[in-house]
Amino acid sequence: MSNKQVTTPKISSTIQRQVNRAKILRTLRTLQPVARVDLARETGLSRATVSSIVDELVLESLVEEIGVTASRGGRRPILLRVRPGREGRSAIGFELSRNNLTGIVVDLHGRVIATRRELLPAGHLEPAALVELIRQQVERLTAPQDQTSHGLVGVGLGVPGLVNPDTGFVQVAAQFGWHDVPLKEMLETSLKVPVKVMNNVKAAALGEVIYSHHEPDHSPNPRLYLSLGEGIGAALIIEGKLLSGASYTAGEFGHITVAPGGPLCTCGNAGCLEAVAGLPALVSRYLELARLEEPSRLTMAPGEFPFLTSARFLEAVSAGDSLAGRVIGEAAEQIATALAGVINFTNPELIILGGPLGQVGAALLNPLNQALRRRALPLPLSHVRLITASLGANAAGLGLGATLISQLSEVVLSR
Repeated sequence: MSNKQVTTPKISSTIQRQVNRAKILRTLRTLQPVARVDLARETGLSRATVSSIVDELVLESLVEEIGVTASRGGRRPILLRVRPGREGRSAIGFELSRNNLTGIVVDLHGRVIATRRELLPAGHLEPAALVELIRQQVERLTAPQDQTSHGLVGVGLGVPGLVNPDTGFVQVAAQFGWHDVPLKEMLETSLKVPVKVMNNVKAAALGEVIYSHHEPDHSPNPRLYLSLGEGIGAALIIEGKLLSGASYTAGEFGHITVAPGGPLCTCGNAGCLEAVAGLPALVSRYLELARLEEPSRLTMAPGEFPFLTSARFLEAVSAGDSLAGRVIGEAAEQIATALAGVINFTNPELIILGGPLGQVGAALLNPLNQALRRRALPLPLSHVRLITASLGANAAGLGLGATLISQLSEVVLSR
């Protein structure tokens, strides 16, 4: 047996102070308002260290003193909190969709302080053009702030495509014809702040879980978020963390085969869930049934019927149109075929239905629950709750903003 002693490498004083700053900020955000003496007790740091770091944070406008609390036998302790709203630091989460760019500013408390949505220019969107649009959006969203004393801790972007969230490299974004785009690097060069780029469905899942009032966001049980719209995607979250997969493509729920030999999917396979239950497929099915059977209850302007849009179809669903309900019922069967296997395999406690189709409520929830009872194992199904998403189009932006606040407060704000 070796008698060699293992020595633990020493941490430099600069790095140690950064670690201590991060620890104090995390504790402050959790317990605020809180006094210095309580921060020392909760963090295990000395009162002198806490006092010195808190004084720095106050000077940097990250933390503020908001009054005193009852005396504990000496001077009345001063209460502290992280500066809220535009008085303090913030992060911006963007979501890129086929037609829109949506930006949401959140403060260090995770509260929304500004939003902005803009239509994308017509035609093909080049990555460089998107970077410039985001730069302009950032300027507009942060204009009311005093940039000399406050500013962004980071900017996040959710992209519909295959993205490596560690590098921010967009491998494929088929809607825009992008391949191998170093989007994170491009944005950081333009914005001069840390940037996080990830798949928009995964970002929306984080938003729904972080802002959920159903369970703590770090539950050990799996939670599944489904985005049902023009495309179909999913994200699985365990203990507050996304399941990314070896190639960062976990969650391609829409490309589970549910109809072998069925219609061709954009991925090149036949019979994918997206090809039969994505909104374009549902609109086509609605028009097919309407021509063959009965006139729709939906009142349409002259000449509109042959060119029914996804938005008008969803209006028909919400209005209780019988033919639209039938189409949704068929889609529910296909979704349940894929979802039952996921429930049996992952045993989730919560399934959140997001995206445009997920917002139609009972029109989808009821037939989907019925179909799942026929397909999933009774025990895991009995422990899962199926709900509709609550954040709508803001989910991805909120998820990115909150993630940046959580992650970058330990990196950027600790410097």
